[in-house]
Amino acid sequence: MKIINHLTLNGQKHTSEHQTLTSFKNLQKKSKKKSKQITQLALLHLAPVFKIQKIKNKRKKRKRKDEKFTELPSFIRKKLSRISAAIKTVINGSKTKKEQISQKLSTNIILSAKKTSQAFQINNQAKKKILLKKRYLFYYK
Repeated sequence: MKIINHLTLNGQKHTSEHQTLTSFKNLQKKSKKKSKQITQLALLHLAPVFKIQKIKNKRKKRKRKDEKFTELPSFIRKKLSRISAAIKTVINGSKTKKEQISQKLSTNIILSAKKTSQAFQINNQAKKKILLKKRYLFYYK
């Protein structure tokens, strides 16, 4: 249901339902496992524990003129927000105009379940970026 909500554009829920159903059918055809298990595994691999928040610098004194935002890592406490962030990464990785969204979504879910998708690599880069700024975690919980 959350996947449908994230796919909905301009209130067109019927088309997003159709896209998710066709992507689940494609998942079922491509793999021998159930589509629900594959999507759960993919979302488990892509669910972030930390996110980077951009906070605007309010002081006039800046070290550099181009620094307008400070990036601080923060812990994602709610399980549903972690799942929705994982769904957003899967959907953003599958939005291309070359293929239909349903086909691209099914291949992206399979690849992220195998830890080989582009979204998984982007997620790992974000984790590395957070590890570099982990000293700020003490100040903002």
